[in-house]
Amino acid sequence: MVKVQERVFQRIEECAEEYIDFLKAVVSADTRIFEHGKFGNEDNGQKVIKKFLKEYGADIDEFEPSYEEMNFCPEVNLEHNYEGRHNVVGVFKGNGEGKSLLFNGHIDTVDFGDCSMWTKAPTDPYVADGKLYGRGACDMKAGLCASLMAMKAIRDCNIQLKGDVIYESVIDEEGGGNGTLACCAKGYHADAGIIPEPSDLWLAPAHMGWLIYEVEVEGRANHCGAKWDGVNAIEKMAKIIAALQEAEREWALTRRHPYLPPQSISIDTIRGGVASTIVPDVCKLEFIVHFQPHYEEGYRWMGEKYDKEVREIIGRAAVGDAWLEKHPPKVTLYQLGSSCDIGVDHPICVKLSEKTEIIRGEKPKCKGLVSGADGRLLNNYANTPTVHFGPGAMEIAHTVNEFVPVQEYLDCIKIFAGTLLDWCGTV
Repeated sequence: MVKVQERVFQRIEECAEEYIDFLKAVVSADTRIFEHGKFGNEDNGQKVIKKFLKEYGADIDEFEPSYEEMNFCPEVNLEHNYEGRHNVVGVFKGNGEGKSLLFNGHIDTVDFGDCSMWTKAPTDPYVADGKLYGRGACDMKAGLCASLMAMKAIRDCNIQLKGDVIYESVIDEEGGGNGTLACCAKGYHADAGIIPEPSDLWLAPAHMGWLIYEVEVEGRANHCGAKWDGVNAIEKMAKIIAALQEAEREWALTRRHPYLPPQSISIDTIRGGVASTIVPDVCKLEFIVHFQPHYEEGYRWMGEKYDKEVREIIGRAAVGDAWLEKHPPKVTLYQLGSSCDIGVDHPICVKLSEKTEIIRGEKPKCKGLVSGADGRLLNNYANTPTVHFGPGAMEIAHTVNEFVPVQEYLDCIKIFAGTLLDWCGTV
C-alpha cells in the first residue's frame, strides 16, 4: 500500500497545475443562488462537474430536488424553485469488498456583493501570493475539486478501489441544504462521509444546530401623553428578551461541549411602533437559538427538546403580567437545522488525521463548526457518519476577494487520495 500511495502522491505533484486549472474552471462558473435559495445558477458549474465524472467513468445521476420526496424531513426549506437546477451524483463502483466513502460538496455560492470592491471580477479566478482568488474558491469549490482530483489521480495511476466512492455535487446549500436533503431522499449513503467545507484542514466532526423564531406581542395604541391608557408592545417584548438573555447566561455555565461553544441566543431584529407620539400596538422580534447535539429518545426531531424549552421560557415571562396572560405572545418557529457530532475518534476522523500528519507534518487540530452545515443531514437522515474537513478558512468565506491557499488545496488532494486508498482498499 505504501508504494501505491507514493505513486499517487507523485502523480499529484506532477499534475498540480492541471488541478489548479480545474479549480479555476469551476470558480469561473457563476453558480450564485438568489433570495436565500429560491433561485439559482448552479447548473453553470454542474456542467463542469458532470463532464469530469462522465470522463472518468462514474455512474451519473442528475436530478432536480423534489418536494414530494423531501417533505419527510422537518428541516426542508419550502418554496424554492428547482426548475433547471440539478444535483449531480457520481458513483465510482468498487468490487464490493471494501468500505464505501461519500464526498458531499455544494456547488452554489452566495452573491458577489459590490463587484467594484473586487480586485478582479468574482468569476475571473487568478493566483497571487500563493492564493487562488474568486467567488466560491474557499466556500467550497476548492474542497469539492480536491475530492474529485483525488479520484482523478487514483484513476490516472490505474488503481482500482474495492469500496464504492460516491460524489454528491449539490445545489442550494447556502439556501438551507435542500440539495443534500434531496440526495438523502434518493437513498444515497455510505460507511462514512466527508464534506470538504473550509476548516483550515482541521477536523470538524460536529456543528451546532439552530432554531429561528419570530415572536409577536400585541399592545394597545394611544397617544403617548396618556400612555397609561395604552399598552406598550415594545415594553412587553422587553420582558421576553430579558427572560431569553437570562436563559442564555444559565446555558453558558451549564452546557459545555469539548469543541463547540455553549448554547446561545442571538437577538437579531426587532420591529415595533409607527411614530414617537404613539404607543406601539405591536412588536415583532426575531432571534436564533444555536444548540449543541443531543441524542435523547422521545423526540420526533433533533431540536424539539430545545424548542419546547424556548416556548416555556417565553411562557413563563408572560405569567404574572396581566396583559400578556390575556394576550399571549405568538411564537413561530420558521426555520430549523439539527446539529451533529460523530466524535473525533471515529475511524474516518482517525484516517484523515493519519494522512494529514503524513502530508503536513503534524496531526490536524479539532474544532466544531459554529455555523450549520450539511453534515447534519448525512448524519441524521442518511445513516452516514460524516466529518467536515477541507482547505481554506471559514472566516474568508463570503468575503470580497475570497481566496483559498493553493498549497492547502494541493495538500488536501493528497490527504483525500490517501484516505480513499486506505478506507476503500485497493484491488
